[in-house]
Amino acid sequence: MEKKDMCLSYVAVWSQPMTIMPQMDAKFCRELFGMPYETVNGLMPDGYTIAVNNKPYPLVVINPAKLIVKAQNIDSLVKYVEAVKAEIEKVEIPNFNMSLSAYGINFEKEILGLGENAEVWMWNRFIKNNVHPDSNFHLCGKLTLRIGVDENQVANIDVEPRMGVDDGIFVNINHHHNQNMDSIPNAAQLREMIEASISRIEAQVVNKLFDE
Repeated sequence: MEKKDMCLSYVAVWSQPMTIMPQMDAKFCRELFGMPYETVNGLMPDGYTIAVNNKPYPLVVINPAKLIVKAQNIDSLVKYVEAVKAEIEKVEIPNFNMSLSAYGINFEKEILGLGENAEVWMWNRFIKNNVHPDSNFHLCGKLTLRIGVDENQVANIDVEPRMGVDDGIFVNINHHHNQNMDSIPNAAQLREMIEASISRIEAQVVNKLFDE
């Protein structure tokens, strides 16, 4: 069984909603990811978005409720969050101070080499010992789990077969922290938070759910 990290993201939930959508500097947006000719930006259904054409990440979404920043690795994620924070601070938004009511550190993984079809593996792994239907045909196509990490943290986990890979699964983990903060953390603090989240989720969730 092979576990592979695909991307990670930071989600900041505003303690008070933005009253207006920030209009970000076009030059800043184009240069944020180092791919100016592939980067697009503007108001989209999910909020003000900075994205790369035809790629799921890197990505920035700013809306009245939260900030979402997605990247391939920790270094890039910290860099993008720090840059976006500084840019938001330049925009005058009435009654908005960037304080947070919660935050999330999220992970997307794929697990390959299950040794059997993903839907069969998921049934055998998570369902078989608890459910005994009168049938020889058993599959599990998608699973959503919610696991308490401590009194203020929860891991929301979606597991489903990996598209195009018979013996692989896709895992999306939202590590939600119900914690007030005065602002988005600085680069050093954010890196420490991400590394602590990775370590804790690997030990308490990933290794217990998916180890052979």
